[in-house]
Amino acid sequence: MSTPNSDRVRGELLREWRLGQQIDLSDLARQVNLSPAQIQQLESGGVSLFYSEAIKYSAARKVAKALGQEPESVIRPFLNEGGSTEPAAVSLQVLDDLIQLSEQRKKAQQKASGGSRQFVRWFLGLSGLLVLGTVAAVMQLQPALLTQWVSEQWARFPFERVSMPTLGSSVSANSQSVPALTATEASSAVALTLPESLCQSNEQGTLLMSTMASKAGNMVHIVPLKAGSVCAKDGSGQSTLLTLQPKEGRSVYGSPPWRLYFEHTDQAQIYFQGERMRWPEVPTRAIQLSEVKFQ
Repeated sequence: MSTPNSDRVRGELLREWRLGQQIDLSDLARQVNLSPAQIQQLESGGVSLFYSEAIKYSAARKVAKALGQEPESVIRPFLNEGGSTEPAAVSLQVLDDLIQLSEQRKKAQQKASGGSRQFVRWFLGLSGLLVLGTVAAVMQLQPALLTQWVSEQWARFPFERVSMPTLGSSVSANSQSVPALTATEASSAVALTLPESLCQSNEQGTLLMSTMASKAGNMVHIVPLKAGSVCAKDGSGQSTLLTLQPKEGRSVYGSPPWRLYFEHTDQAQIYFQGERMRWPEVPTRAIQLSEVKFQ
């Protein structure tokens, strides 16, 4: 059973004002950012489409203002037991309802935001652990591959290079089964890594010899499969440093035997004494070419 205070919106006034101005329900709803059903409920009564009665009163005031009327005139006075009005109590109730609704929305937003930040922290932490685990596994099981990869990346820098730090000591500290590089091995590794230092290497390299010699050994033709530098050193000690692009062939003349030092371990095509040499199965940066007598 309704009471004098159950619905204080004067819906008949809202309807009279709207029809007097010949405004459609849908047009008025778009103007005040409400649904047509809510406008109709303001005019006919009920609060099922509003969060609370106080929110409905606020919506009624907004509609009255949009129709050019006094907002407070659309709300019936609040009657207490003595029959007097207490508009201040109504204002406090509206304010409390709005504050409560605002707090609920704020808590929902904070909960959603906190969940997103927690997921991001979890994902970054897991990624970091995976990277550290991979690096640790490589250093523990195959430190030579890690050293080779670092050397190749170091050689790509365009600026003036200094001696690259070796990984021997750090690997030895983490694994007793892997010995540190000696001074001679470290020097050789640096020489084979830096292009301008390739010709300083004294490594013997893998020996290759012709099986069907048809020419003298005073010329070597080199065709790299990867861009980089190659140093060709002949038997007299004369060194020639080449910087080649993939499939770019160059011939070097001199006296045998030859020693070739490559910046990369990738397979290259080498032609010597009229024959294409077979690249070693084991990755290497150093090749030795010995001349074979031919008729």
